[in-house]
Amino acid sequence: MADKEDQTSTSGQEDKGGPRMVPESDLIAVKKGLLKELEEAKAGHTTTLTQMNTQLSEIRQQLLQEQAAKEQLDTQLKSSISSEDMGKVIADRDAAIKRSGELDSKLLDLRRNSMATTYKVPADTLKDRTSDQLDLMEIALKAVGGGQASTKSFDLGGGGGAASPSTPIDRAKEAIAKAMEKRGALRQ
Repeated sequence: MADKEDQTSTSGQEDKGGPRMVPESDLIAVKKGLLKELEEAKAGHTTTLTQMNTQLSEIRQQLLQEQAAKEQLDTQLKSSISSEDMGKVIADRDAAIKRSGELDSKLLDLRRNSMATTYKVPADTLKDRTSDQLDLMEIALKAVGGGQASTKSFDLGGGGGAASPSTPIDRAKEAIAKAMEKRGALRQ
């Protein structure tokens, strides 16, 4: 009966507008439900926080890479040549190329004159020759015995007797003949 009195007094309080009493089992069920929701919210929050930290880490890495690239470009910009300096360098290069061409031309002229006097070659023959052609001509002239030391001036009375062969082939034939005579003399 005491329970009935409690129920009637509780019901009586409800009617009067006083505080309403909630059974403890309902409160425990609500508390468990709220705790479960709190745990789910914490888990979701932890997952989201982990994902955001990962993204933040990736963005920081990209930022560091971009800053390093910017610093590298700044360094290159500082070490690069300004347009005025580039113009000066180009002008100096063009002047050096022009001067080099002039010096090459002078060198070829000197070489042609040297070959004309050394090997007694007419200057007209050497006039339009390139450096490579002059090299080949000089090698050929040395091979046939050209040059001041080997040329003989018969006008000054240097000669007499039998004339020497006029071509290198004739000289080679004569040298072979002399060698054969000596060999034959040694064998006999």
